[in-house]
Amino acid sequence: MVNPSKELFCVLFLINSFGSISHRKKLQKLIFIAKKKFNFDVSFNFMPYLYGPYSSELSNFIKVLVTDGLISEKVTTANVTEYSYSLTQLGKTILESMKNNIDNTSIEKLNQVIKLCSNKTTPEIVSIAKEIMKE
Repeated sequence: MVNPSKELFCVLFLINSFGSISHRKKLQKLIFIAKKKFNFDVSFNFMPYLYGPYSSELSNFIKVLVTDGLISEKVTTANVTEYSYSLTQLGKTILESMKNNIDNTSIEKLNQVIKLCSNKTTPEIVSIAKEIMKE
């Protein structure tokens, strides 16, 4: 089981706030934006990749959260395989229990990410992340 951490809180909070997140790319970029634009303190290292910033650490972390039953991964295959993520009941319970241990400034930083990205498509979020990476 994953230890409670800012990384865990960040991933659970963002997925919960969006209800679900379609596309691995979108989740990667949201965490990157939280880290680089709003200085949210997570340890994931990002590198330039095909669709902008990518973190193999974050990818592995998400796989652990799926395995541990905190988030569910739905796979759909049409022309291309796509993944979407939502919180399980266990994930929601853990998120709620963590909220009292996270400072308001950190929560506000994540709310800024939500405000910036909530009405954007995945390609638009990728563009935002690529621009931030250039800075």
